[in-house]
Amino acid sequence: MKRIHPTSLCILFGALVSFEGCDPGVWANATVPVVSPIDSVCAKTVLERLFGPPTIRQHFVKRIGADAPSLWLYFGKASYTLYFPDTGSAKVGASQMIALGHHAPHATADSVSRDLGQTLLSVRDACGGKAPRGATEILFN
Repeated sequence: MKRIHPTSLCILFGALVSFEGCDPGVWANATVPVVSPIDSVCAKTVLERLFGPPTIRQHFVKRIGADAPSLWLYFGKASYTLYFPDTGSAKVGASQMIALGHHAPHATADSVSRDLGQTLLSVRDACGGKAPRGATEILFN
């Protein structure tokens, strides 16, 4: 019987891990457009009331290319993002990883996206935000 050299096993394992690493996961997403940016203190207060304390410390991302500056808040398993554009309508978004790899039931992704969207509407409404005239209330992507 021929033995497999430990180095060969390490190379094979590394190849499998790097292949799987190319597909980080399946995400549920929702975005709610708003006329002007939502107050970050109000948004954080509403999210704390809904979910308890943040799971990870918030962070602010300065403008990167064409993307507007944004504040990322983390509650439960989801991240909530407030965007602060210089011009045009703002938006609030939410994302949550629902599965690793390629496979996630569409029903699960749809359900989590709807829940994220409802949370965003709660934040928008509690903080005095308004949807742009004629805009879709919640965008799922």
